[in-house]
Formats: sequence, C-alpha cells, structure tokens
Amino acid sequence: MSVASRARDPKLISSTTRLVEFLRDLASARRTPVRDVADYEKVLWLADLPEDIKVKPDATLGGILFSIDFVRLVPPPPFPEELEGWLDPQEVENPRLDAPKLAATGPERIRVIDENHVEDRRYETLEDRPDVRELYELWLDDWRAWAERERRRLRQREWHRDLFTIAGRLSQADDEWELVLATGLLAWTTPDGTRIRNHLLVTRVHVQVDPDTERVDVILGDTAPILQDRELLGDLPEFSPSRTDRLRERARQDDIACLGASGAELLRTWCDRGVEPPAAYLDDWAPAQQRAGTTPQVRLAPALVLRKRDQGALLGYYDAMLDALTGADAHAPLGLAQLVEPLDREERMAFLREREGGGDATVSAGEPLFPLPANPEQRLIMTRLAQDNGVVVQGPPGTGKTHSIANLLSALLAEGKRVLVTSQKTQALRVLRDKLPKEIADLCISMTDLGRGGSAELEGGVKALSARFSTYDPALQAEQIAAARKRLDEARREVARLSERIRALRESETYVHADVAPGYRGTLAEIARRLRQEEPACSWMPVPMPPDAPAEPPIGVGEAAELAELLAEETPQRRARPGQHIPDVATLPSAERVQTLIDEERAARSIADEAGTEISARLEILDTAQLTWLENVARAVDGDLHRLGLADADAARGEDEWTARALADLLAGRDTTLWERLDGLAERLAALQEAVRRINFRPVVHPRLDGPAEMGAYLQAMRALRDHFAAGNRLKRGLLRPAVQRQAEPYLKQVSVDGIVPDNAELLSILIDDLEARQIVEQLRRGWRTVGVEFAADLSLDEIASSITDAYQRLAVVRRIREAVVTTAGELAKLGVHVPMRTLPEWTAYATALRAVRLRLEAEQATAALEELRESLERQAETGTPAPELREAIHAVATRDAVTYRLCLTALSTAHQELARQRRCDELAARIRAAHPDLLDVLADREKWKRHRSTWERAWAWAKAYTFFDEQRQPGLEQRLEAELEAATARVMRITAELAAAQAWDAALRRMTAEQTLALRSYEQHMTALGKGTGKYAERYRKLARQAMSKALDAVPAWIMPIQQVLETIPPDRDSFDVVIVDEASQASIDALFLLWLAPRVIVVGDDKQCAPSVVSHGELEPIFNKLATYLPDMPPYLRDAFTPKSSLFDLLRTRFGGLLRLREHFRCMPEIIEFSSRQFYSDEPLVPLRQFGADRLDPVQVVHVEGAYTEGSYTRLRNPVEAEKIVERILKCIGDPAYDGKTFGVVVLQGTEQGKLIHNMLLEKLDPKEWERRRLRVGTPPDFQGDERDVVFLSMVIAEKRPAVTSTEWQRRYNVAASRARDQMWLFHSVSPDLLSPACLRRSLLTYMLNPPVALGGAMPKDVTPDTPHPAFDSLFEQRVFLRIRERGYHVMPQFEVNGRRIDLVVSGARGRLAVECDGDHWHGPERLEADLARERELKRAGWRFWRVRESEFYFDPDAALAPLWEELERRGIHPGEVPVADGNEAGAAWSAVPLSAEDGWDGLGEDDDVEEIVPVDEEADGFASAPVASRSAAGAAGAASAPGRAAAKAGPAAGIREWARRNGYTVADRGRLPEEVIRAYQRAHSTD
Repeated sequence: MSVASRARDPKLISSTTRLVEFLRDLASARRTPVRDVADYEKVLWLADLPEDIKVKPDATLGGILFSIDFVRLVPPPPFPEELEGWLDPQEVENPRLDAPKLAATGPERIRVIDENHVEDRRYETLEDRPDVRELYELWLDDWRAWAERERRRLRQREWHRDLFTIAGRLSQADDEWELVLATGLLAWTTPDGTRIRNHLLVTRVHVQVDPDTERVDVILGDTAPILQDRELLGDLPEFSPSRTDRLRERARQDDIACLGASGAELLRTWCDRGVEPPAAYLDDWAPAQQRAGTTPQVRLAPALVLRKRDQGALLGYYDAMLDALTGADAHAPLGLAQLVEPLDREERMAFLREREGGGDATVSAGEPLFPLPANPEQRLIMTRLAQDNGVVVQGPPGTGKTHSIANLLSALLAEGKRVLVTSQKTQALRVLRDKLPKEIADLCISMTDLGRGGSAELEGGVKALSARFSTYDPALQAEQIAAARKRLDEARREVARLSERIRALRESETYVHADVAPGYRGTLAEIARRLRQEEPACSWMPVPMPPDAPAEPPIGVGEAAELAELLAEETPQRRARPGQHIPDVATLPSAERVQTLIDEERAARSIADEAGTEISARLEILDTAQLTWLENVARAVDGDLHRLGLADADAARGEDEWTARALADLLAGRDTTLWERLDGLAERLAALQEAVRRINFRPVVHPRLDGPAEMGAYLQAMRALRDHFAAGNRLKRGLLRPAVQRQAEPYLKQVSVDGIVPDNAELLSILIDDLEARQIVEQLRRGWRTVGVEFAADLSLDEIASSITDAYQRLAVVRRIREAVVTTAGELAKLGVHVPMRTLPEWTAYATALRAVRLRLEAEQATAALEELRESLERQAETGTPAPELREAIHAVATRDAVTYRLCLTALSTAHQELARQRRCDELAARIRAAHPDLLDVLADREKWKRHRSTWERAWAWAKAYTFFDEQRQPGLEQRLEAELEAATARVMRITAELAAAQAWDAALRRMTAEQTLALRSYEQHMTALGKGTGKYAERYRKLARQAMSKALDAVPAWIMPIQQVLETIPPDRDSFDVVIVDEASQASIDALFLLWLAPRVIVVGDDKQCAPSVVSHGELEPIFNKLATYLPDMPPYLRDAFTPKSSLFDLLRTRFGGLLRLREHFRCMPEIIEFSSRQFYSDEPLVPLRQFGADRLDPVQVVHVEGAYTEGSYTRLRNPVEAEKIVERILKCIGDPAYDGKTFGVVVLQGTEQGKLIHNMLLEKLDPKEWERRRLRVGTPPDFQGDERDVVFLSMVIAEKRPAVTSTEWQRRYNVAASRARDQMWLFHSVSPDLLSPACLRRSLLTYMLNPPVALGGAMPKDVTPDTPHPAFDSLFEQRVFLRIRERGYHVMPQFEVNGRRIDLVVSGARGRLAVECDGDHWHGPERLEADLARERELKRAGWRFWRVRESEFYFDPDAALAPLWEELERRGIHPGEVPVADGNEAGAAWSAVPLSAEDGWDGLGEDDDVEEIVPVDEEADGFASAPVASRSAAGAAGAASAPGRAAAKAGPAAGIREWARRNGYTVADRGRLPEEVIRAYQRAHSTD
C-alpha cells in the first residue's frame, strides 16, 4: 500500500517556510555593510600604477583591463674589493636608499703607538684610508644610476607581486573572496556622524598569470557591473533607493565601461538622485586623502579591491524560496521538509513519486554504470540511493571521494538524472573535473575556476550541447545505446568466462586428498614425490609404527630434544627424587636468617658474660615485667642526670657545684632538714614572679633607706598614699594637704617610676610591687646562703628572680632523682634484693648491672629461636621420606653450622630441579611409549638423535604417509588468462563510459524544451556570425550569443561548481535537479541548506574529522537558539538546536538518513604519512593505504628541529621568523634538488595565520612566479588545504616554547587535514622539543610520530627462514621456498604483506615499483576460499597492484623453469636486485601511540584564556600581504608561556565600546560573541585618526 505524499501538507509547508525564514534572518544578521574601503582585505589604487602600465578605460566584459610583466631585480654594480667591510651588503642591495653609508671603521686592524710609546691595535678609519673614500665616490655614481632604474622597476615588481598573490589566493579560495574593479568612491559624513568612504560601482575581475611569460593580466569578468548603493547606504534616511532602481538596472543590462564615459555618466546621474543633499562628482583617479565632509562627494578613484563575497545572492535565493513557499501552488521541498519533521522512507519516496508524475521514483537498483573501478562501498552508495532520497558518505582524507563521485555522476547521468555537484571550495571539484572520462566530462559544465578559464568552460559546455543537439536523432541514438549495451553484455560475459577458467584452474591445484600426515595431502603425485624426497633424511624413524599411532608426533621437536637430553643425563639419585619429600626452599628459614640467629645468640651470650657483675647476679631473679619497669625508672633517672650535667664523666666535674652536693646529701641522708627548709621557701617564688610580671621591666627608683624600720615606714607611707589615690583623691598643694600626703612627701621627692614621680595609684602600685619583690628576693637569698649558694649582688630584679627560679627548678630535679632511687631500692627490697644506692657511683653500678640482666635475657631468646627453627625442620622431616639434604640441614641447625645449612638449602633447590626434570622425563617418555615404544631407544642414543633431530616432524609424517597421486601440469596458462582478463575488464570500463554518456545525452536532449531548443539554435547562429571575433559587429554577436547561452543552460545535464557559484549561476527553482552531490560537506555550513531546495535527492560526502565551519563561541549561539525557538517552536529542541552556524551540512544530514557509509581505502599518501591520521583519528576503522611505490621515492617523513627560534605575537597571530626562514631555505634547496623535479609544494601552518603570511612573503621574494606556478606552491592553514593535495608538504608548528596543549575537536580536524595533504613527502619544522609538550597535546603526538615513523618499504626481511622448517611469517613451506629463491637473487621480498585486510603471499620491491607474487599451493581450502581469494585479487588490482602467480605443482616439478617467467616479469617492470636498503631490527614506530582524543569543541591551547570569541578568527587565510603588528617576543625554550602582554594585540579594543561604536555607525552586532573582522578594522581605522 503506497503512502500519500505530504508535499502539500499545510503544516509541513508552514514548518519549512519558517525554517527558510530563520535561515534568511541568520544570513541577513551576518551581513554587515562595509562603510570604509580600507576595511577590505586589499585595495590597489589604479592611480598608483607605474607610468609604463596603461589601463584600457573602454575595456568591456571579458576584456583585458591592463597587464603587468614580471621584472627581475638587477643586482647592484659590484663595489671594489677595497670597499669590502666598509659597506653593508643589505644597504647596497636596497635601491630605496639615497646611498649606502660608509662605515666609520674598516675590517682591518692596524698597529699604533700611543703617547706613552705603548703599542696597541685598533680598526682602521677613513682618515687612515683616504683611498677608500675616493673609490667609494667613483663607485657611488654607478650605484645611484642603478638605484634610479631599480626604483622604477621596483614599483612594477610590487604590483606584480600583489596581483600574483591575489591570483593565487583566488585560485584557492574563490568561494570566499572576489576581486572587483571598484569605481565611484563616495566620501561623506552623514548628519548622524556615519562616515562613508567606499565605491558605488563594482565589476568582478579575474587575474590570469601566463605560465610562460609570467605576465599578469587583469581581466574584466563576464558579469555586468553592480551598483552597490543599497548595500552601502540602505539603512540611511538620506538615501533614496527607489530613485536609483533604474540606474541599477542600467548597470546590469547595458554595456557599461566602468572606466569609460558610460561609467562616468552613470555615476554623475547617481550623484543627482542617490542622496540628499546631492553629491558632487569629480572625474579624478586619485582617492580623496582628506576626511569626508558633510557634503557627499563622488570621484572615479578606480581601485582593485579584494573582498569577501557578499551574502546578497544567498538572501536572494531565500527570498525566491519564500515566494514559492507562500505562493498559490506551494509545495514543501523534500530536501528541506525532512529537516523540519521526521519522514520515514515511504513518505520520502511518495514525495519523489509525486514529483515524477506517479512514475518510478527510485534510482535503478541494477548494476550501476561505473566507468571507473569501484569497490563495494562505492556500489553500496548507489544501492542506498535506490532505496532512499539521500546517502551520507564519510570520506577520510585521500579515500577516493572524488573517484567515487565521478562514478556516481556517471551512473546517475546514465539514468537520465540531472545532477549538480558542488563543494564549499573549488579544489576538490577541479580534481573531479580532471578525473571524469572524456565521454562523461562533455556532459558537464565545470565552473571551478572563473579566473583561469571558467567562462571558457561554460561556453565550451554549451558548444558541446549545441553540437550534440544539431546532430541528434532519437532513433539513431536508441540504436547506438542498444549496440553499446550489447557490447557491454558481451564484455561482461567474457570477464565472467575468464574468471571461471582461472577459478577452475586454481581449484584443480588446491583440491586435496584426505590428510594422511602433516604435509602429505593433495595429489598422489605430491605425496609420492615427497616420500621419495624425504626418505634419505627420514628413514631413521623406527618402522612400522603401531596402527593407532597419531598422525602427528605426540611431542614436538623441542620436546623430543628435551626428552633425549633428560634420558642421557638420568642418574639413580634423580630417579629416586619422585619418592622423596623435598620441602619448598621458600618455606624454610633462609641461610641469612639462620646465620643471623646464630650470630645473635653468640654475641648476646658474650656481651652478657662480659657485663655480668655481682649485682647483676642478684638481679637475675627479676621477671620480664619487673625488669622492664626498673629499666624505665633507670632511663628516667639517667635523663635527669644528663639535664643536671651529672651523667658519666660530668658527675666528677659536678662535685664542686651545689647540684652535685645536693644530690649527694639527699642520697646519703645528710642535711635533709636544711634542704627541705630551702625547698619550703619555694612557695614565695609565685609572689615574686607575679610582682615581676606586674612591674614589666619598668624602672623604679627608691630613696636611700637606713635599716628595716625606715624601710617599713617608707612602705607603709606608700601603701597609704596608694589607697588615698585609689579612693579618687589627688595630690594637693598648700596648707590643707592631707596627712597621708604629708607623710609621703619626704619620699616622693626621691622616688620615680618610669622616670616620673608616682602621682597616681597605678604608679604607686608598681613602686610597692618592686619594693615587696626586693624583700622576697632578700628572704630567698638568705635561704640559699644556708646551703652555700650565693647570687651576684649587681643583678637587676628581673635577673635575680630568673636566677633563683632556675635554681629551684634544678633542685626539683635533684629531689625527683632521690625519689626515684628511693622507690627503686624499696621495690628491690620487696623482692629480697638489697643493692646500695646511697651515692651516685653506687647507682651507676646498679644501672650497669640492670643492662647485663637484659643482655642475658636476649641471649636466651636467641637460643629459643634456634631451637624452634630446628623443631620446625624436624616436623618437615616427619612428612614422608625426607630428602637427605633435609636431614643434613636439621643437623646443621643443631650444631650451629650456618655454612652447612646454606649448602643444604642450595642442595634442596637442586633437588627440586632434579625432581622437575625427572617428572618431565617420565611424562614425555610415557607419551612416546603410548604412541611408538621403539622410539625411546632412538631417543636414548644422544648422538644418533642429534644427527636427526631437525627432521623430527618430517620423519614422523614420512612414516605415516602411504599414498600419492600425480599432479596436473599446465605451465604458463594462468598468466595468459590473467592478461586476457585484465584487457577484458578495461574494455568493460571503456564501454561502460560510452554507454553512460550515450544514455545521458539521450535523456538530456529528449527533455529539452522548445525555449531551450530555440536558444541553442540562436547560439549557433550568433557564434557562426561572430567568426574570428574581429568584425565590426563582433561585440554585438558575442553579447547575443551570451544571452542565448543563458537560456540554454537549463538543458545541461550536470553542473560542477562551488556553492557560491551555484548562488550566482543556478536559478532558485525548486527541484531543478534530480540529485545534488555535495563534496567536502563537513566544510559547508547551514548556509548550504538551500541546495536541498534544488533537488529532492542528495548525496553528502564529507568527514566530521576534517575542518568544519568556523568555530562559533557560546556567546553567539544563545541568540540563535532563541531565534530557533521562535521560528520552529514545534520541533524538538534536540533537533532544532542543530541549525546553528556551528553545524555543517554533513552533521545535519547524517542524522536524517540511514547508516553512515565510510570509505577506508586511502590512495593519496605514502603509508608512513597517512598512518598518523589513521591511528590518531580513525583508530576505530583505520585507513588502508593502497599507494604503490618503489625504493627510489622520497623519504616520506622528515623532521627538522629549528635551533634558536623564538615567537612573535600571540594567540592566533603567532609567528616564528627563524622557523619560517628554515622552511624557505628548505624549499629552495628542494627546488634545486633533481629528486624533486616535477614535484608540487605546499606549506601548511599549524597555528594562526601570521606565520603563513610571513612564509608567503619570504617565498615571493625568493621565487619567480614561473617557478611558483610550476610547483603549484601554496601557503595556508589546514582549512585552506582541505580538498587539495601536494606532492611535498612542509608543516610549520610555529611555537618555540612550552605552550598549553591543543586537544579540542577543532584542532583535531586541523591536524588531520594538515597531516594528510602530502602525497610523497611531509616535512615537520618544529622549534620545541617533545618533552616541553603535554602528553595530551596533538603537537606532541604528531612530532613524536614523525620522529619515529613506521617502516613501509625496506623493512627487515624475516631471518632464520629455511626451506623445510615452518616460519611464522609465512603461510606455507611452499611460500618459504619461493621466498628463498627470490631472496637468493638479491631481491627485497616481504612475506604475507597485508593490504586492506587482505594478505599477499610475497611482495617483491624495487626502485620503480612492487610486484605481488602469489603462491598457489596446498594451503588453500575449497571453492569458498578460492572465490574469496579471487575477489581479494580483483580489489587489489583495482588499487594498482600487479600480480604474478606460481603453482606449487610447477615449482616442485621444476623450480627453475617455474620461476623463469618471474625474473622476466621483474626485469620488464624495472625491478632489480639490490635496490632496496634493508632496515635493521624491528619496524620503527611501534613505540608511538595515539593520544586520547578530547570531545571538547572550540579552541584550546592558545594561551591563558582560550576563549576566542573576540579574537580575530583563526581560520583567516594567509594572504601574503603585510603582516599584523607584533605583540611581543619570547625566546625559544622559555618556560611556559605565550609571548605576552596578553590578548591586547589580538583585540581591537574593549568589546563593549566597540559594540556601542559599531551600532552608532550602522553595523549590526550581537550582544555577545566574536565581533566581525570588518567591524574591528573599521573601529581601529576610525580611532587611529581621532
């Protein structure tokens, strides 16, 4: 049951309309008017042309405006040798100077004598060499004459260089840039302050470089001039667009010569109508230099302007689409409808059926007419397209996307489809144009390079269509198609017949008899011949074997050799080992442990015996806990003695000190009462310390007092006065002074606190504290004198208080020692042990005895440990029959013999080995005994075994084999069949192209309308009248022919053009094509969605791992999300939010169709080059390199480390001058190297654009344009190179110091593209070592890979290959024997060479190529394997491989005769012995591994702040013009950081201020996100003059 079409569903039409409205709104918002011509990329004023260059003012469309010849610099006249060192060579070569200056000193040093007659040396001066000035003056006249001539030539050279650079840029990126002739410079400051300085009239021009003469021609384009006043002034109230509509129409329709009278007249008329007030017109070529005034002025001021293409054409497309969607007969186009609402396959097919009038809407599912070889993936594309209206193909770099599109285009044209092939950039389309067979190419109009003949391609396509139309006869065409189909069927049948013959022939060789024995299968002749051949070497094997002997030996040759050795060395001792208990040595104490225990026991007993005393003997009754407690007390006493300085020798010196005396008295019980009384005074210390604390070092002066009575009176008076003050009273004067004051007054005159008389309670309290503290000190002094301790009399109060406090602390330690000694003596007494401790020496003797007790205890513990060890060994011996070595070990422990114990452990280890060998011997012998008992006697004879061990498996198989049969021989037959098959296949391809073209022409001519037919006839008529194009009416006929051609274009079956050209060439008619094929779709933004309006079917070819549309910051996305929610509210957000500038066409459409098809076979690069991208970015499905090559190729990977490099600038404007110089030097060397003859060159800069500009300018100075063109030299960023390739590519890493890692998806895409552009050789120039790069950084990944790349050719051939022993590198002995024969001749040959998951038996390599050698032998199994092998071979032949086959039967019958044709084939292909150097060791590159890939979008690694939303876009192309200002400079190797002052160099100013200024001046900018580049430049220019 068919599903009805929803093309007229109002809801679907409404959703589609809103999507188009959103896209138009988005494009319109990004269209910012350029007010100032200086904001364009490059402006060349024609007024500045050299005088010799003549402009043709009346040149019309397609005519040459002017030409500039390339002039080579003439070297300056050589200066005399005498001036060497006096002149700067750079100044001599600079004609801009007035004259090169003479240096003040010369190069030579002369001897001089000073006034002191001392000899010295100095550089000569002009006074010393008057001849130098004379020679200079004579030479200078010639130099000035040369400089005058060169200055005139230099101006022409600079113009030529700029135009040459523009030509190169347009050839690489004419989808983004255009060159126009601009006239009518409007200069005006509007009433609201908007400043305008831009041209009104523009005409597209092209730049052509003659490859022979290097002349540059500036040619007017084929499109009419455009009056761009609406774009420039549309938002200004002073502009009247309706009054200039007629002028815009005149510019489009009339033949306006922009520099001629008609152009001037158009501009004058505009001045009267365009603005208020009217503008003044000046017919002046020079641009106005003064600032624009309030009165508008227009002057001719012609200029060549390089600018970005305008969005006007896209907006016009959207307007036309909206008109159609909102008209009376509105239809929802399938391509766009499926984006706004999910449509299943049946619904989509219903759309197609309605469009095609209810007929068959599907693409044919039969065999597609592919004129080029195709792999299964390419055929699957057509299968998918037959089942749906779209297919998404992922095409990694170099995987034949163009080849696939060429096949698809041919097959679709053959089915009568009208096809548009487009891409964001033109590079891939140019390759496609060259890839198409001529028969198909004639059907297509390829507009891939208007600057280099694109208009001629257009005209040529119409001519071909016209020629076909003039001779078209439908009946005759049908006969030709039928005849071609018949020939194709015959050719295909012939291919099938030859393939079947080859299959049958190989199957006869591969048919095998039931296995008799290893190596004895297949024909009886093979088995019999093998038996005869093997008998001399194999008859040593005992026969007959038992009937049930296995087909293969029960043990391998290695095991047999092992058994022979085991039998030969067998002894009675080893035979007894299986019945013995042999403990694991690892479970026994080590020899070192036993040695340690013995040593510890011996040492402990010796020390204990030496330390023993009469006291220690008494102390031996102590148990462990008591001993430990006493030891702790003794250690505490010992610590206190050290604190008092009385330990050991210090005790003797301390006898004269009071601490020693106090300790002695207290231990002995002398004067204890005296010491206790002194200790009792310690309670006064607290009062003393508190008083001292309150005084706090304040100086106090007391009166001189005589005796205690006077002191008491003084203290009483001061206390009374303090209490008086504390009650709130003050000192008074006069007779009414209180009594307390009068009593104190005699003292107050002599006292002070802090130098003043105490007049308040606080000061008096301090004075009283001081007096009381001194009384306490005196009391304590008296107490210490009783024990003979005196303190110095001249100490301050604080010092004497501190000294007394210290003395009491030491006394407390003494008392603590006495208490510990008394406690110890008491505890010992409780145990019945009495030890004298009344003196310090007695205590020391006791402590020493205590240590001796501890040592004795440790000795006993060591003995116990040894006894425990011996007992554990005894328990081991009780388990089974102990090994004799175990008994000996037990005895060694008992006798304390560590040496014997060590020997026993060694012997036990040996016993384990003997046990293992005996068990192994018994195991192997049992297996042989079970299979072939007689063989044991042979194996026991070591000498006999050694003679025959190499034939172990062969002899066993020989003994088993018994039948054979003859082989079938047909030498040379397969080679002849292969040649016939190759020719038949080529014939199929050729006929396919012819048939596809015939069917396509028939379909195209049948569907032509009457209008198109009339237009074609008119075109022929006018072209005939034009003749040679020199007649009086030639221009009229040419114009009429163009008009007729424009009407006939719709009949063209296929168009190939970039997306921008589609907008300008193809009318916006719904479904005007049947299929749109979009190449490099990952580079196409959502602006390209209009393509889905043009056709209901789409094939999208791209790669999300290659460069995508420019990164958009999150700040820019938010308003877009809001717009989407407004325009498409019914669409789920997860689908809706994909419609942002961040998404590519590839991203959008791969979610709408079925499974993604991936192309994996890589045809472009050498394997070592593409391996990086394959492993780093496509590890899930690695690419398969199929490129053929020989040993005379360039080394694929080269790395140059640049020493002494540094960087300038920052972020995206980083550049490395030293690295740039090295790259230029290397390019120049390569150009001079014959190995690079005919090679094309490219330079890819891995970061920013400034480095590319720098290299571009350096190369322009060094290379002639002719060499530039010859090498197709290109300098740019990875996005510039996407879809393009060069033979040799030079990568510049740019950075010269440690930088943040680059890991994001945008960097991944760029590195993937950069590393996959080189066909033959890729250079990486780096100024930073890998150790300074993060392990996660893509820079490090690429650098480390290239420093250690894999080996693809010249790898080490396998070693140790013999004709009779299987080698793991081969599938069969047959392959090994052929390999050895080839190697013996000196060829480089590799076995089991893998290509695209398929293995080639042998590959022979030479200087000019490689040859695959297939060994058809008995290792094949059955027809399924054979068919797979045939398919494998066909795929590899399609990829360029050439095969030569040898059959096993032929080889064994006569090896020399079988291989003779191989030597002839190798010679014919130029493959000779000794041409390939053999690498040593394993393949390099094995250590490299890809870094994990980040899933983060955007940019990282640019500096401290990776947010690039307001940095000049990083995907800006290198243009070769003047570099941007340098922000800073940092030396190579500097730690870390970017060169900095930061982002200021990359920004145009504070973002908010720029936005405000931009809005005031008519620019449309968002609140957040990256500011457009033209806005930044306009802001800079506006403020540079303020």
